[in-house]
Amino acid sequence: MPEYTCVGTSVRKIDSLSLATGAARFTDDIAVDSPLYVAFVYSTEAHALVTHIHQEDALAAPGVALVLTHENVPRIYHTTAGQGFPEPSPYDCLMFDRKVRFVGDRIAAVAAETREQALEAASLVRIEYSPMPAVFDPRESEGCGTLLHTDGEHPAIPVHYEPERNIAARLSISIGEESEGYGGADAVVDMEFSTQYASHCAIEPHAVAAVFDEQDRLIVYTSTQVPFHARRIIAAVCEIPVRSLRVVKPRIGGGFGGKQEVFLEPVAALVAWRTGRNVR
Repeated sequence: MPEYTCVGTSVRKIDSLSLATGAARFTDDIAVDSPLYVAFVYSTEAHALVTHIHQEDALAAPGVALVLTHENVPRIYHTTAGQGFPEPSPYDCLMFDRKVRFVGDRIAAVAAETREQALEAASLVRIEYSPMPAVFDPRESEGCGTLLHTDGEHPAIPVHYEPERNIAARLSISIGEESEGYGGADAVVDMEFSTQYASHCAIEPHAVAAVFDEQDRLIVYTSTQVPFHARRIIAAVCEIPVRSLRVVKPRIGGGFGGKQEVFLEPVAALVAWRTGRNVR
């Protein structure tokens, strides 16, 4: 029988010293030689079609190397959720889409020599919209004529996803026989609860660095919980051969499931792949 010498003893955490002294390296601590920096352009409309993107001023701005929009990226439907494979979430995302579905939806990415130049150039991009009806109440959204997804997205598990009724997911939890529970209860309370918008609160935001190694293989350092899922999603969305792509997960400053989402990595990877430059 093997001897488990650690049972009943205090075991030193392997990475405790590096974390306590600040020596542990997170994604933003990775040294990147002369990177391009990426900034985003976000929608100001809740629901609209993008009819024109005026990017001439941004392209002519100092330091700008590339602007990505729905017009020049692969149109690959995917899920941003790194939750295993086959992926259970609906394939309803594009890197950039002609349709925007909320205020803050991504419309374009600008890559430039410095962070300041990228942000300044992003502010120069002007968007023309054709507004569409927006629905803000879940009760009104189910089965109404305003549909968020109509362009051929496909779910991995159809029973949970009905785009023709704006149903994104279904979740039902029961324990035992519900009818017996209700029948034998002294009281039944039926109430509706709501809460404020919330998200995971990690000390490190989502961050990505993409660099090329000596074999011209693209190495993506990212604050992710799911490096293998990230690699698969990046390769598919960017149409990069998997053999040419490696994903490295450094220390991450908290995840809680929020770092399972893969949504910055494909943009950084595609900018690097198109320009041949390192990217942050």
